[in-house]
Amino acid sequence: MELEKVFAARLAEARKAQGLTKRALAARVGLSERAIGRFEQGHMLPSAENLVALAQALDCSVDWLLGLSNPGLSDHPASLTKGDSPS
Repeated sequence: MELEKVFAARLAEARKAQGLTKRALAARVGLSERAIGRFEQGHMLPSAENLVALAQALDCSVDWLLGLSNPGLSDHPASLTKGDSPS
């Protein structure tokens, strides 16, 4: 799968796991709702600075967002229960 598609799917997955709307995520990272939508549609990738901001806002790693580590949402920090630690 190409990078844009992997990133798009993971961004949407992480945003939904956090219970955020596109508007809420955009506000957290200082981007427009339209930019978040374009990222999630696979039309563009964020700058390195915005990629880091998105990962921090979604409590996940840049590697995970880019598809470079653990493919399942179960590996996404937001899905861990209290007391669990990432493997």
